[in-house]
Amino acid sequence: MAVPLAFGSSCALNTSGFEVTLTAPGGCNIILVPAGTATGNYNNTTFVPVGGSAFGGGFPNGGTWNPSEPMSGLNGCNPNGVWTLSFDAGAIGIGVGTLSGWSISFDDPAITGPATYTWSPTTNMTNSNTLTPTVCPANTTTYDLTVSNSNPGCPTYTEGVTVTVSPCSGCTPPTATITNPAAVCAPSTINLASAVSGTGTALLTYHATNADATADANPLGSSTVSASGTYFVRVEDSTDPTCFIVQPITVTINPLVNISVTPTNPTICPGASTTLTASGGASYSWTGPSGFTATTNTITVTPAATSTYVVTSPGCPGVTTVSVTVTVSSVVTTGPITGSNSECPNATGVTYSVPNVSGSTYAWTVPAGATITAGQGTNSITVDFGATGGNVAVTETASCGTANATLAVTVTSTPITPVIVGPAAVCPNATAITYSVSSTGSTYAWTVPAGATIASGQGTNTITVNFGATGGDVSLTETTGCGTGSDLQTVAVSNTPTTPPITGDLAVCAGSTTLYSVTNNVGSTYTWTVPAGAVITSTPIDMNTISVDWTASTGGVISVVENSTCGTGTTSTFTVTIINAPIVPTLVGDFIVCENASAETYSVTNNIGSTYLWTVTGDATITSGQGTNTATINFGTTAGFITIRETNACGFGEFQQQYLLIPPPTAPVVAGPSPVCAGTNVTYTVTNNVGSTYNWTVPVGATIVSGQGTNSITVSFGATGGNVSVTETAACGNASSTPLAVSVTPAPITPTITGILSVCENATGISYSVANNAGSTYAWTTTGGITIASGAATNAATANFGTAGGNITLTETNSCGNASSTITVNTIRVTINAAPASICPGFSANLSASGATTYTWSPAAGLNTTSGANVIANPIATTIYTISGSDGTCLGDTTVTVTLLPPLTINLNATTTNLCSGNTSTINASGADTYVWTPAATLSSSTGASVIANPNTTATYSVVGSTATCSGTNTITITVTPEPVISLTPNSVTICEGESATVTATGASTYAGHQIQISHL
Repeated sequence: MAVPLAFGSSCALNTSGFEVTLTAPGGCNIILVPAGTATGNYNNTTFVPVGGSAFGGGFPNGGTWNPSEPMSGLNGCNPNGVWTLSFDAGAIGIGVGTLSGWSISFDDPAITGPATYTWSPTTNMTNSNTLTPTVCPANTTTYDLTVSNSNPGCPTYTEGVTVTVSPCSGCTPPTATITNPAAVCAPSTINLASAVSGTGTALLTYHATNADATADANPLGSSTVSASGTYFVRVEDSTDPTCFIVQPITVTINPLVNISVTPTNPTICPGASTTLTASGGASYSWTGPSGFTATTNTITVTPAATSTYVVTSPGCPGVTTVSVTVTVSSVVTTGPITGSNSECPNATGVTYSVPNVSGSTYAWTVPAGATITAGQGTNSITVDFGATGGNVAVTETASCGTANATLAVTVTSTPITPVIVGPAAVCPNATAITYSVSSTGSTYAWTVPAGATIASGQGTNTITVNFGATGGDVSLTETTGCGTGSDLQTVAVSNTPTTPPITGDLAVCAGSTTLYSVTNNVGSTYTWTVPAGAVITSTPIDMNTISVDWTASTGGVISVVENSTCGTGTTSTFTVTIINAPIVPTLVGDFIVCENASAETYSVTNNIGSTYLWTVTGDATITSGQGTNTATINFGTTAGFITIRETNACGFGEFQQQYLLIPPPTAPVVAGPSPVCAGTNVTYTVTNNVGSTYNWTVPVGATIVSGQGTNSITVSFGATGGNVSVTETAACGNASSTPLAVSVTPAPITPTITGILSVCENATGISYSVANNAGSTYAWTTTGGITIASGAATNAATANFGTAGGNITLTETNSCGNASSTITVNTIRVTINAAPASICPGFSANLSASGATTYTWSPAAGLNTTSGANVIANPIATTIYTISGSDGTCLGDTTVTVTLLPPLTINLNATTTNLCSGNTSTINASGADTYVWTPAATLSSSTGASVIANPNTTATYSVVGSTATCSGTNTITITVTPEPVISLTPNSVTICEGESATVTATGASTYAGHQIQISHL
């Protein structure tokens, strides 16, 4: 809100002592300028809404100032009407001259451009096509501003402001208090004079326009008007026609709403539908059975039973309600069939009937042997029977279907049992009590209880009985041509009647009239009493049924006593509860909520028997509770109204409340410096919003010294930078800022030099560097045989080396100081390693080199290749090989010797070299790592250091012994001696007992007992 104050310049004015107060139409006020604060003129001065800042220095002619008190002090006051600026000079007077003119301008509501501005009147006005014209009226004048937009569908806003002129001559315009009349419904009228008070003796005239009122032209013929609009009253000093004020009066006269409902078919069959169309209203709200609701003007319903639907439409005079009843015709039912169920054989002219229903047709069937003599197709037929019975049946056909009824008829020689009709209870000594049966043409024999006598009718179907002091059975025997039948009626003699129970509505609507009744006993009268305020409207009032008007009653007990000739009966009672139509419910909930709020709860008092209909406008939605006294609502971003309607069997009450929506905060923008120096304190801020809290985050290593939770913090930075951000939390959400990247310029610390510490001899262009810090400068120095080739004043330099190393030093300098770092770099050669080898002639050796990435071998004689880390050497003589290597940067060389060895000496020994045929010898070899034996046929194995020989004849064995680089051979002979062949002479001998014989062995050189003597004893 901005409030420009424009003053005329025709009168001198000393404002040094003024206190300026702004007062809203609702009565709230704030002080714009406290007394004695500002000096100078107030021409074209705008007050911005923040408030709370004191004025200082001279008050200028125009400009923007904070009011002394914030304009939020006007929140909650009615803004519609005349705003007032008060200038109070206190005891010091107003100085020289008087105030000649002022105005108030509000820039709410906003109109989306391009907008047009129309002022009326424009008399004594400059810049009339702007929001802030300058006026200097001759008399007090009300100016109306109309703001519009040429875009289709955009609204037009009109506001008025009254400029009160106090002439220098001392004229004080009359005062007037305007209270806009309450809205009424057409064709009512409103007297404009009822809206004006506090005018004293002033002259009042009423006009259709502000211009007419100001010019005192075209007054209305009467102060009574019949159309809505804004009218103007001219309040004129009765002694000075030039001293007046003009005030607007807003009149609202709403048109009547008269709705009607047209059903396509008010009567339907079960399961069918009908359409109900409402007209005459702007909007419609339907209710019906089983919680039915709808909001269109046309509905289609399928009630299960006859039902009433109620439609309401808002308007004048209030909410108009129309109800319509849809009748559901029952599926046709027929019967029961009335007629005799027992007939004599060949009976004729017997009548049977069912209730006649308009529009129905009837199809009858009768037992075999019987014939319909009349009435087929109607609800009543005449039948002639034969000798047998059966079913008399009828099918009734109507618009909602068909129905069947059946009566079983017996044809027999025995008559039907008569049914005696007469009272079951009489008074002692009662006389002329009638008992009868419905049949005629029979003979009848009656009996009565002891002490009672038949006064008349014996032998007929009706008798009169005089009773004594006791009861008993009244019985009848009926004799017809088909036989006899009998019935009896037990009659009690009682002194006191028993009043039947009352029937009627237990709950009734306030102000309604309902019926209550008891079973009627002939000859009885009934004494009724009703609760206080209830009135029996039926006459006479001693009948068994009464009509009760409940208009002035709160309910209670209805009672009735039956009175008969036998005495006064007992009392029957019946309690009735009054149900009131609902009053306007009181809606409980928050009506100022956040945009997009969800699950907001609203409720009214829950009344038993009531149903509740909730509606919302704007972009809110009801998420649960429809039909109950409590609903939950989700909101969007558009304000609107919440309406609750409570309905019970006796009517409804409705309440509507507007709700307002508060948007979430917008993302704050962090303001503050970057980069900053390490170890310093820096302030960062965002715009301060009243009621918000602020949660700040700062880089790791930084500390919030003060201000956390507010819109401004002081941060102490360490050695590292990062993001400074804030999250603003308000009543309706939170918003986070875009992080502000803050870099930190630290005081230099010892820089870390990156680069290799060992380089090849005579290496050039070797790079060394440190981290590049903005704002720093760099200086490189060296010792020994090292020189800086490039980059001596940057964070990255290259160096050249000789055969010796040395030191490299960097000094980093910034606004916070300097720091140095030194590294020592050594020069190196490539060291190549290779192991010598020894081989026998004809063998090869695997030679390996390490310490480099590429290798060259020489001489080439005896090598399988001259490059690579691994070669195979097979020289014919001991040879020294030279290996030259490179790691890609540095070079190196070495030598390796391959020595040619003599062949291996293989040693052999055996457990024996002379064997008898069939024996074995173990042969052992030594001097090598592996062994191969030949021939293998008579050996235990062809390999191994030890084998077992088992030759049949003398054999020579050869063995080849080997190591990884050498081999040798040797032989051994195993001599085999064959076994001797022994002969015995004689080879057969026979002797007598006591004799002996000699056997001689030959074929060997030695014998173990070569002669034996055999004796036979």
